[in-house]
Amino acid sequence: MTPACPSGCRGRANSCKGAAAAPSPSSRLVHIAESTSVGVIGLGRRSRPVGIAIAEAKHDSHDEEGAVSSTKLADIPNALSLLRIGLVPVFLYVAHEVGASANATTVPRLRPAAVLVAIGASDVLDGYLARRYGWSTYGGAVLDAIADKLAQLSALALLALVELPSFSPVPLWFLLLVVFRDLLLGMGWLLSVVHPGKVSVEHELHGRVATLSMFGLVLAIVLGLPEVVSATILVLTSTLIVYSVLAYAVRTVRELRPASDSQ
Repeated sequence: MTPACPSGCRGRANSCKGAAAAPSPSSRLVHIAESTSVGVIGLGRRSRPVGIAIAEAKHDSHDEEGAVSSTKLADIPNALSLLRIGLVPVFLYVAHEVGASANATTVPRLRPAAVLVAIGASDVLDGYLARRYGWSTYGGAVLDAIADKLAQLSALALLALVELPSFSPVPLWFLLLVVFRDLLLGMGWLLSVVHPGKVSVEHELHGRVATLSMFGLVLAIVLGLPEVVSATILVLTSTLIVYSVLAYAVRTVRELRPASDSQ
């Protein structure tokens, strides 16, 4: 049975069907609301309202900003290593200027000592940040090693090879001992590249103590402390370096032995 046409258009079935098919104003409002709630932002999120999609977009943006900030902070140890490299020529210049004078007093000696302390502090700080926050990278470790060796060898070479009346000289054999140690450490690094996972290049406590003792030696000489103090530190540092070299050599041989036996 055909329902009665509300407009009285009996006999005109087609027009009546058209009138029945037309959406009412209320249904149009529902359709607009539904289409507005569809995720216009992000085609993959059609079922999410616009408000949620905007909130998620803001959250993603904050995550990206946080990742960028974290990346920038992770560059701080490398920046400190570069700063340490830049301070090396400053120390050499100031130390040579003060040491070349006949009788340097305490106040002028504080200038190279301050630069030396800044070099040591940057080394400690970048190592702490890299370990504490997981900012250690292979490139950063290489840059840190370059900065350390450059600072140590430059300071020792200045005190061993250049005649500076106000500074006690470092014996040439001590400089050669440090160079020999660094060459062996370099060979260990090459072995770690050739045999990845077999040879470790991590510094141990005796190596850190030897480096700290060497820093104390240079600082004692620059500050003009009594020669008995610098001589005592020299003997202690030499002993630590010899022990450190032997310990690293024994460890490397032990790490390579299983690989050589299996071949």
